[in-house]
Amino acid sequence: MRAFTLVVLAAFQAAAWAQPSAEKVFETLAPSVWYVWGIDSGERRVSQGSGVVVGPGKVVTNCHVLSKVRHIYVQRENVIYIARLEHADAERDVCQLDIKNFTAPAVTLGNARDVKVGQKVYALGNPQGLESTFSEGMVSALRSPDGKEPLIQTSAPFSQGSSGGGLFDVEGRLVGITTFIHRGGGNLNFAVPVDWVREIGDRIQAAEERKKQQLAARATAGAVALAPGMPAAGSSWQYRYSDRAFGGR
Repeated sequence: MRAFTLVVLAAFQAAAWAQPSAEKVFETLAPSVWYVWGIDSGERRVSQGSGVVVGPGKVVTNCHVLSKVRHIYVQRENVIYIARLEHADAERDVCQLDIKNFTAPAVTLGNARDVKVGQKVYALGNPQGLESTFSEGMVSALRSPDGKEPLIQTSAPFSQGSSGGGLFDVEGRLVGITTFIHRGGGNLNFAVPVDWVREIGDRIQAAEERKKQQLAARATAGAVALAPGMPAAGSSWQYRYSDRAFGGR
């Protein structure tokens, strides 16, 4: 029995040692979480938040961080880049920025379906413009408003300016984007699942395709109304040509 206990304890200690320390996780992730801010048409700074590098030249943040912004910037320490809005999934409050000549390392995307209540997580963002603020907590609950994909409730503290920052597991994998704080009490913090980051391109493409179909349907309806009996938009035409001067071909 004692031998069995020692084996189990050794296995548990080996698993614990295999996990990187909080210091190592921060050291790895810090270059990939940037301060996001913007100015309006009057050159006034009107918004600030955070953003996570998810690919070459790609930074994800919350769409509400970009509200009323005319020009977008991402910054870390004394380095500033101009960013362009590439995708905006307003329904999920997830926006993707495109940045030229941007070489910051991308984080590893985890899987929100693997997130469990009680697991340790880290939040990394820029609350109140205080760059690279790192905190620790756990997943407090998985909330599914209106039966949709669950939001991640966490005790990892973050505050205004952390919107668009990253929520990471103990291995440093991105599991969520820190999005909002419940006004009713402390440590009621929420992140949208990382799956929404992974799906943004496909969702935008699908939305554009639906828009094209709607425009085509309206055009077809208008053509039918203006010219009854004419072929509808998208119909195929068959064309036949006869050259009588050279054998009637």
